[in-house]
Amino acid sequence: MTATNFINITPLEDINLCDDLIALFYEYEHHHSQGEVLESNVKGYVKNTKIKDSTDLSILWEDAERIATIKRYQEDLTKQVIKYGYEYEAIQNLKMDFTRAFNIQFYKPKGGYKAWHFERDHNTQERAFAFMTYLNDVPNGGTEFYYQGTTTQAKKGDTVIWPAEWTHAHKSQVSKEHEKYIATGWLELKKDNETDRKENVF
Repeated sequence: MTATNFINITPLEDINLCDDLIALFYEYEHHHSQGEVLESNVKGYVKNTKIKDSTDLSILWEDAERIATIKRYQEDLTKQVIKYGYEYEAIQNLKMDFTRAFNIQFYKPKGGYKAWHFERDHNTQERAFAFMTYLNDVPNGGTEFYYQGTTTQAKKGDTVIWPAEWTHAHKSQVSKEHEKYIATGWLELKKDNETDRKENVF
């Protein structure tokens, strides 16, 4: 079997979704928040721009019922996730779905998630995989993966999917000159007795 780093990149089928998601970000500006990081068990999630300097909009997937852009992204993203599942036979029998919400994030020049981190911790144990769609082109503004020794490029429409575990610690490649927009979220493992919100992704 060919060696893999389990970081897959596939483009959205509808590139116009990138501009539409950015427009949605500004349409709901009154719901923006400063990005937060988990600093310790005691402090919990706090704002620390030295670690994460971003403006975030959290969006519930259930809003796809009334906001067409979210529904279109959900449908297109599901195709990318299914492609990821086809790559690795071992995960095809997992019962999985998107977590309740995803985020659109804006990084101003010199902004980013600047510290090494991964997507699953004691507060987010249900997370199995992470996804991220670059919503604009950002020269030298991609994502560095520590143990894999690789950097994904911020190319408009590209969706990156990777395991949420510590094995895939990563951080922003900070651009000093360019703004950056991404949509990002997670896939969660589901228990056999959980009621599906929709058909399982895998």
